[in-house]
Amino acid sequence: MRQILSSLLASFPTFLLSQTASFTGTPLQGCSPLVVNFDASGSTGQGPLTYQWDFGNGNVSVDPGQLSPGAVYLQPGDYTVTLIVVYGAGNGPAPVSQVITAFAPPAVDFDAVPVTGCLDLYVSFSDLSIPSSAPIVNWIWDFGDGNSSQGPAPIHQYS
Repeated sequence: MRQILSSLLASFPTFLLSQTASFTGTPLQGCSPLVVNFDASGSTGQGPLTYQWDFGNGNVSVDPGQLSPGAVYLQPGDYTVTLIVVYGAGNGPAPVSQVITAFAPPAVDFDAVPVTGCLDLYVSFSDLSIPSSAPIVNWIWDFGDGNSSQGPAPIHQYS
């Protein structure tokens, strides 16, 4: 069996062994609308490479030279992204796929205590948002005075 396999590999064109289709997506998940950037620079093969993308959201690539496209996922759900790499001779490896997950955004709510007072007022903010399908992991607070903060429960001084 080992001799048969060695014989087959020896007779197999070496350029077919070095062909790979691969890509990465950044990020792979997040709240919708989710913007994902793809990169197929890890794909290898002989001759000029062309890329055929199906983004799983109803959109496909129209530019065969599109090595690093982006896609937007407006609705929550799982989307299967598929890449087909075609080489100069018109052949290529099997298509590769990856799942992108867009979560529904949370129902945003917060509390502030106190809400009135004299200058140099320290206000404690608390996140009361309700996650939809994924935990909340990032917060950006805009205090309305040119300052901002990150985290679930900041304290801000109004001067």
